[in-house]
Amino acid sequence: RQLELKHNYKKLFPPYSGTKGLKDELLRHPFVKLDKAKKEVQFIEGSWVVKGDLIVPKGLKVVIKESTDLKFGRDSVFLSYSPLEIGGTKSRPVKLRALNGYWGGLSVINAGSISKVDYLHLSDVKGVNRSGWILSGGTTFYNSEVKVTNSLFKNSHGEDLLNIFNNRFSLNNVKFENSKADALDIDFSLGNIENVKFKKIGHDALDFSGSEVTLNGVIVENAGDKAISAGEASKINISNGFFSDVRLGVVAKEGSIIKFNKGSVDKSEYALAAFKKKDEFLGGGKLILKNVSLKNYSSMYALEKGSNIKMDGKSLGVNSQNFKSKIY
Repeated sequence: RQLELKHNYKKLFPPYSGTKGLKDELLRHPFVKLDKAKKEVQFIEGSWVVKGDLIVPKGLKVVIKESTDLKFGRDSVFLSYSPLEIGGTKSRPVKLRALNGYWGGLSVINAGSISKVDYLHLSDVKGVNRSGWILSGGTTFYNSEVKVTNSLFKNSHGEDLLNIFNNRFSLNNVKFENSKADALDIDFSLGNIENVKFKKIGHDALDFSGSEVTLNGVIVENAGDKAISAGEASKINISNGFFSDVRLGVVAKEGSIIKFNKGSVDKSEYALAAFKKKDEFLGGGKLILKNVSLKNYSSMYALEKGSNIKMDGKSLGVNSQNFKSKIY
């Protein structure tokens, strides 16, 4: 299943490499320069309008420093096959945003080495829907290790604000705000999430598939669907998680295990749920909670046969069947 998903995902990105292509990019975008000695594509500090797509081939490093403000035309994309080094500051962040309404978004594909993103404000993304190329995420890191700190992702008009696929990653002191659908989608990845806040999310705040992730200090306020959703044999460890105004709090599906130590779920339709969604996976979900407060819910939990929820050492009883039909 995992190999199949990886194979299909690769088809979403057009091949792009070669000196001729880079020369065209430099001519079209005069605020971008090439340092041949350092093998860096460097952005000149300032506020710039990006005309059309901005595409960087493999074998380089993309360096964007503080006070750089890039405004993209509608549906245009920033696509890089090389790693990013974004270094804004608290008072002078790097900004990637729409010139008018929305833009296609940022994608880093098969970069070869780690991208480091600090003090980035990225907004107004929608994803890509062109002939032969459909990309739901407004920001995507595919097979490209990434470290994001002190950053803001907001105003998504498409599926995901940030999609991390087949990566090692870390997020620290990051905010996600005002997403039409999901905020953070993690697929087949290994990483850490610390001091991250989600606010005004249309669907899921955090959605995990086939991943192993540790979370500490995560806050979700106002999500139209799930605060935490784990599927496809994910292993998720949460410490100090506080989730409020959500449809479902913490959800484990198809062989996934969520360990949740210290936190709360407040104001939900279902605070907890463990069940089987996809028939191709054996077993349901498992939740293990310690020192977690559940309050102001319509139903405390939904648990199907074949799944398990344990709170402070006590197993809860099965109380549901075919739960997926009630929420999807």
